[in-house]
Amino acid sequence: MDKKSKKIDNNAGQEKIKKAKSKVDMRNTKLRNFSLIATVLFIAMILIFNIVFDSLLGDRLKWDWTSDKLYSIGDISEEIIGSLEHEIEIIGLFARDSQYYSYYEGLIPMLEEYASKSNGKISLSFTDPDVDPTLLKRIDPENLVSPAAGSIAVYSEATGKLKNLVNTDIYSFEMTQNYETVMTGIIAEQSITGALRYVDSETTPVIYFSTGHEELDHNTQYKTILSILGAGNYDVKTLDLFGADTIPDDCAALIMADPKRDITAAERELIGGWLMQGGSLMVMSSFNTTQFNELNQLLSEYNIQISSSRLRDEETDNQYQQDMYAIRANAPAGALTTTAIDRYTLALNSRGLEQLRNERQWLTVEPILTTSAKGVAEAGGIADQASAQDTQYLGYLAEHKGWVNGDSVKDPARVIVYGSSDLFREDIIQTFGTNLYNPNLFYNSIVWLAGETDENNLMISPKVPTSYAITRGTSKTIVATVVIVMLIIPLILLISALVVYRKRRHL
Repeated sequence: MDKKSKKIDNNAGQEKIKKAKSKVDMRNTKLRNFSLIATVLFIAMILIFNIVFDSLLGDRLKWDWTSDKLYSIGDISEEIIGSLEHEIEIIGLFARDSQYYSYYEGLIPMLEEYASKSNGKISLSFTDPDVDPTLLKRIDPENLVSPAAGSIAVYSEATGKLKNLVNTDIYSFEMTQNYETVMTGIIAEQSITGALRYVDSETTPVIYFSTGHEELDHNTQYKTILSILGAGNYDVKTLDLFGADTIPDDCAALIMADPKRDITAAERELIGGWLMQGGSLMVMSSFNTTQFNELNQLLSEYNIQISSSRLRDEETDNQYQQDMYAIRANAPAGALTTTAIDRYTLALNSRGLEQLRNERQWLTVEPILTTSAKGVAEAGGIADQASAQDTQYLGYLAEHKGWVNGDSVKDPARVIVYGSSDLFREDIIQTFGTNLYNPNLFYNSIVWLAGETDENNLMISPKVPTSYAITRGTSKTIVATVVIVMLIIPLILLISALVVYRKRRHL
């Protein structure tokens, strides 16, 4: 073949390559344009679908995608609102276009769910009391509750009862080491359901915390416990036993929270006489040097004694962070605990309790909390003066039916004694929440003392929002993590994308 023929063939080959490449380029252009148009159309369809769906069904079909269903009501609340006897109003004391509405915006779907699932018993409205002052005169005519703008009022005209919820009833807060207030949980369902039960009930039992013996300040030490009581339709008041002649008729249970001084003989007679009429008493006493002679004389009628020993548990599985005095107690099955719960109740600075062997057919005594079989009682808190390893007791209950006559006395006397006041302390419950049995144990104790059934007194646990904040590690670790996540990983992804792009560009 001569040079001219070769040149013609080369030109023809190049022409074919150009035509083939042109076809590929045209196909790529069409595919790219098609992809762009399809993407735009798909996005437009999604937007139109969302607008139409929200306008037609948005109010009826909503989902709570949060991991703990933070803004939804649970089965317990549904059961309670399904049994309401009276019509109840939930009133947001703010306008829909106010800053308060924005503050509670995440809560509004939950309030709407309460109304929608109540079979017409619950209504929801929003009114600015500054614009309509007649509202407050209607729901709080004697100005006993004094609800203010920005709060949520729960009111029943039938019972005339009002419960006012503020932001601390909706969200739980704590102070950081830098003195910053941060939200630690959402207690809206607990507070709202409790408010509904409160205003729906004709009467409200009262839990009294005693004073006069250097007891703990329950308002600061047991804040979560108080919220549990409020959600369970209980009021909380204080009672100065030293100056009291009688115990109020509305007292469902009397609580002595870690007294540092013994009761007097007159107080012993006062409490003892009240118990004989069907009263209920709870005593919480952590280890200290106080000798409770009078109190023990009262408790001897129930075969319970508060000892002067401090408890430790030498079984490592029953220790928290290898501390023998931080006992992970066992809760045997019984009147308070349906199924035994071992090592999930944290008890600190525990005082030993003893059961007297004076058996009576009308008296029932059973343990509530114990150590393992390797528990040790230190006489007077002196480590060297310790008992042999054995099961030790830091919680007892007693029910005395000896005075029930079916006429003037219809209820048995009920007594609970705990050897640790730290069981229900605020910082412990805030740290561990429902990972521990402690808050449920307190709730079950109150239900039992008040003589009520658990089906009518159901505990709703606070909900904890998921946090993605880095709370562990040194400052160098945190900085390194931020650099890796914010810079290095995106840079690696960008370089990988560029490499892939360069390779595919020449295909």
